[in-house]
Amino acid sequence: MQFYPEGKTFTAGNNTRFAFSAFNEQGKPMNVSGYITDSTNAVIAKYSTTMAGVGSFILFGDEHSKYIAHTFYEAEKMLNTELPIPDAFGYQLSVTNENDDSVFMQVSLGDSVYKKYRTSYVLGFNRNNLCYAALGKDMYTFSIAKKNLPQGQTSILLLMMNKK
Repeated sequence: MQFYPEGKTFTAGNNTRFAFSAFNEQGKPMNVSGYITDSTNAVIAKYSTTMAGVGSFILFGDEHSKYIAHTFYEAEKMLNTELPIPDAFGYQLSVTNENDDSVFMQVSLGDSVYKKYRTSYVLGFNRNNLCYAALGKDMYTFSIAKKNLPQGQTSILLLMMNKK
């Protein structure tokens, strides 16, 4: 089992989408299901594969809690995986919606940097060329009109105040 928080950061004080993949020892995808518990052992989320070996779920991060994924596979076998600790200083870029005309995104901040009026930068690159640039403060939402983006894959990056 591999768990991947969106934007590579599990940000405290925010909902984070986790993608996951499940493969057996031979590298073949497995269908699995499971649940997430917090430090009090309460079940706070459930998940299952939606395609062969992959799926996703949303989890709210509390910087004072630990999270464990309990995954059922094969004939009633269970695998426990500790998820990353939520980052109170993290920044997160999420796609919140999309339609034919636009992509809607949100910048979220961890509990320790929220409401500190921190500037962040959003940059879009297509074929190594800058095609989108914006800046904002604290948590904010924005949209990008698809007609303003070139054809092909565009990578959207979030840079914090220190430009990392």
